[in-house]
Amino acid sequence: PQILVHQAYGRVLVVLYLLSVLAAGAAGAISIFDCLVFQTEREFKWPRAKAVLHVWAFCAALVTLPLLPLFKDVMDVVGAEVLLPLSALFMSYVVGWKMPGAAQRQIFGRSLMLDTLFILWRFSIRFLVPAFLLYLLLR
Repeated sequence: PQILVHQAYGRVLVVLYLLSVLAAGAAGAISIFDCLVFQTEREFKWPRAKAVLHVWAFCAALVTLPLLPLFKDVMDVVGAEVLLPLSALFMSYVVGWKMPGAAQRQIFGRSLMLDTLFILWRFSIRFLVPAFLLYLLLR
């Protein structure tokens, strides 16, 4: 748009450009809505009218809930106090206990110093990090 402003009929071209972007966004939103309706019909074996009503209600709730100040505050607290520590706890479990030792070893390479660091890292990812995260969750 900045290049078009300085050309002849530049403002008209900028308005047309922005209208085309708006139309593309609207087409994308309609396409996503239609995909949600189709998947809801197929998954729950509902008629199209019932699927459209439920998807519309869900989308309306998604649009209006973030506008409520209380919802924002609750989601900030839930995200920071619960979801982030839980996801970090899950990642420490997967990396510390479920990831194969060879894959863990590959992160560090081989040498005497790196072997010592690997032992400390593996101990911390298996025991110290989960203990700290559980403390954060339970406080």
